Amino acid sequence: MKFLLLLITLCIFILPQLSTSSLGRLYDAPRYICLGYSIANGNGYRFVFDPHNKPCFYNNFLFPYILAPVIKLKGIDFFSLKLAMIILSIIAIILFIKWSERFYEKEKAVYPSLLFLSSALFIEFSDKVMTEVPFLVFLLLSFLLFQAWIKSRKNIHIVALALSTYCLIFTRIPGIAFLLGVIIYAMAKKDKKLLGMGIIVFITVLITIGIIQGRVNPQDKFYHLRYLLYKNPFAPEAGYVSPEDMITRIIQNFKFYIINIGKICIQFPHKSVLLSLLTLLIILNGIFKLHPSSRAFYLSSFIIYFFYFLIWPWQDTRFLLPLLPLLIVMFFRGLNPLLNKLSPEWRKATLTGILLLSFYGGYDKLVRKLTIENVYPTGLREFIEMGEWIGKAEKGDAVILSSNPSLIYLLSFKKGVFLIYTTDTEKINTYLKNNRVNYILTDCYNSEMKNYIYPWIYENRERLKIEKINGATVLFRID
Repeated sequence: MKFLLLLITLCIFILPQLSTSSLGRLYDAPRYICLGYSIANGNGYRFVFDPHNKPCFYNNFLFPYILAPVIKLKGIDFFSLKLAMIILSIIAIILFIKWSERFYEKEKAVYPSLLFLSSALFIEFSDKVMTEVPFLVFLLLSFLLFQAWIKSRKNIHIVALALSTYCLIFTRIPGIAFLLGVIIYAMAKKDKKLLGMGIIVFITVLITIGIIQGRVNPQDKFYHLRYLLYKNPFAPEAGYVSPEDMITRIIQNFKFYIINIGKICIQFPHKSVLLSLLTLLIILNGIFKLHPSSRAFYLSSFIIYFFYFLIWPWQDTRFLLPLLPLLIVMFFRGLNPLLNKLSPEWRKATLTGILLLSFYGGYDKLVRKLTIENVYPTGLREFIEMGEWIGKAEKGDAVILSSNPSLIYLLSFKKGVFLIYTTDTEKINTYLKNNRVNYILTDCYNSEMKNYIYPWIYENRERLKIEKINGATVLFRID
């Protein structure tokens, strides 16, 4: 019965997404696909769309290697890539079920499993060619292996945990919070083997980052560290944050995430802040009711990961997705003392009500993905159409500056560069010359394009010839 219920929920919330639009709006997806394409064709971990074929500076290098076999077999087929992500999402669900059974009896574990599966945040990213779902897979696998080591003390579990942790970190670097949690736990419990494993993995991580960053161009080294410290990463000329700026950022981010932590567990119809904070209190109660043998690990991992995004220069609920499994399990642990005071009938009614709220939020998100979000906004649709036209126009020598050169490459197989964030005309001229740019593709939906490139186009309008207009999207040729 439990399996059938989970299967039905899976069929309702996850599988229909195979019919949604193949290309997402998020910029990271085309970049990861291009990296996977480069690897699949023997070009290595490089930006294949770049005119200089630059080595990539992303430290989260593992995801393109996951995509590469799919691309090798099917080429750049967006349906196949989406299907691969759906399969990874199903693996994440299975791992979550197995992990939640470490805290609950099998019959009771169905409740957190259904809450996770129907979560609007999980549904939102379950089909996207992004690092979120692979990160969840390695995170849940690491959780399972950590619990297995505590229980069995078998060497195979600690070796598997080391490999899983390494893969987790290089799927998304914030996964290092989990490794630090392991080290803190090992020190607290005087577990020498686990501490040794943690230190070895930590050193290996530093060496790997050093190798990746040692290969890239000087201006790209440790890009994300600079990105973190800019006042505004989309306006680098504004300079770096001061201590006062960082405190302000932390306060603003703290408010945002504290309110949203409760909302992502249960999507209340009226977005009540009070209900969200109440959910958060129940989650905290669940964390402190953990067995002392694992509390230090989960709590320290949670706090370190959470702090990482308190200092990040912008906010997004997608950063909370890796915390979702832990939040859901802790929510039910925190709720148990209250449920135990109710009669069996009221206990079932309460749990059913919680699941119905989650199903409401999940269904609302699914309907939006199948309808509203499945239709590209006008500006993005024009941009995609222009990319397809460029591919058919046989402009063999084209190097195109645009707001999304990786997407243009996937649509046209023409080289390109990202727009440069500066208002300095000479810097823009040097950038265009060094990258041999002979086309500029402007769009109407990217604010940085309007801030930095539109003024340069106006100043240099005599050098430019309009090649094609598609609505508010224009392709200029530089003479």
